[in-house]
Amino acid sequence: MVRKHKPRIAIYTRTFPPKGGGVASAHYNLYLLLRRDYDVKVFAFDDSCPSVDPDAVRMKSPAAISKILRFYVKRKIRKFDPYGKIEYSYWIANVAFSVMMLNYSLHKFSPDLIIMPDNFVPGYFVLKPKKSKLIWMSRNNFKRFENQPLVRQGSWMDIALAHSMERRAMRKANVVVCPSDYMKRVFRETYPSNLPVKIIYNFMDKEILDQIMSFDIRDTIKVSADTLLVYIPSGGSPVKGKRYVYEIIRRLSKRAKIAFYISGHIDNELNAELSHVDKKVKIYAPGHLSYKENLQIVAACDIGISPTLIENLSNSIVEGLFLRVPFVTFDTGGNSEIIKNGTNGYVVPYLDVDTLVEKAESLLTNTKLLNEMKSHTLEFIQKVINNEKILLQYHQLFKELKSK
Repeated sequence: MVRKHKPRIAIYTRTFPPKGGGVASAHYNLYLLLRRDYDVKVFAFDDSCPSVDPDAVRMKSPAAISKILRFYVKRKIRKFDPYGKIEYSYWIANVAFSVMMLNYSLHKFSPDLIIMPDNFVPGYFVLKPKKSKLIWMSRNNFKRFENQPLVRQGSWMDIALAHSMERRAMRKANVVVCPSDYMKRVFRETYPSNLPVKIIYNFMDKEILDQIMSFDIRDTIKVSADTLLVYIPSGGSPVKGKRYVYEIIRRLSKRAKIAFYISGHIDNELNAELSHVDKKVKIYAPGHLSYKENLQIVAACDIGISPTLIENLSNSIVEGLFLRVPFVTFDTGGNSEIIKNGTNGYVVPYLDVDTLVEKAESLLTNTKLLNEMKSHTLEFIQKVINNEKILLQYHQLFKELKSK
């Protein structure tokens, strides 16, 4: 009897398990979902974790080589833009060598399908095996950061170079997958490509959801059991609305008995602002935590507030909703595709901080409303984002690619 070939899938991601960033989290969840039906191997191209995992190959570029590549990138950009801040092209330079070093392992694995993120543009340096079909995951799209003065004052040439490398890398792609209708529209606006585009939402795998046990930080920060916890994801990131975090905390702490959990890195600027918050207000900002540790704290929070300025389909909001945490956020990106006003949170007009605070206050000061919204949060998000439905979407996508 001839054994049927089990399709092999290579998933590229920055770190495995995720050490931060929505793209890495999304691809980790995708790995957990697909490994049940496929032979999946993860290629982590910016990861020095020493642990051995049969499903993962990790590589990190040596600092000296990345420094040399950044030097050449800087020389190229400075010919056209002498002063602008270089950011995205440096990201690409930092992972270029490690992605190239992974090519041997990729060809040895010989995948039928390659799932490739656009963030850091690893696809530019990948030597795609002839038989492999490449799925381009459009979650970042450097071009959409152009003309965004609220989040960056960087080099125009930096974006132009990163965008150019994206376009070249995309020649290896067979199909594009976007995490929201918003990102599909952005992709069509920024890339003159005839590639088919599918929409498959970010999701939270049931395996992770079942393992998350709430970790209540109230004892850690020494507040009473009836204190409400507010989650602000990636509060130190300019893209996620760092400029509004202090004001949100200042206003809300005057109106309710609350404490705050801010995930991710907090820089000196935000630390200086937070030092002026009333000393009675407790803020838990531990910096980087593991993926699981972060979700355990999120599960103990009462509401989430995300003053995000640029978004695709926020993995932090998706995770929070699956953990029964209603969210209040700006109407940007795909937020309105997963949050229904008054059901599992509120989507307020873009940059309207007054309404953002007002809606958050309405939840924090109305126990009945908060409990009702919590009870509907998981139910609603599971209707929009259903694991079995998403798995079927990928099954269908793979089937279509195989037939071509």
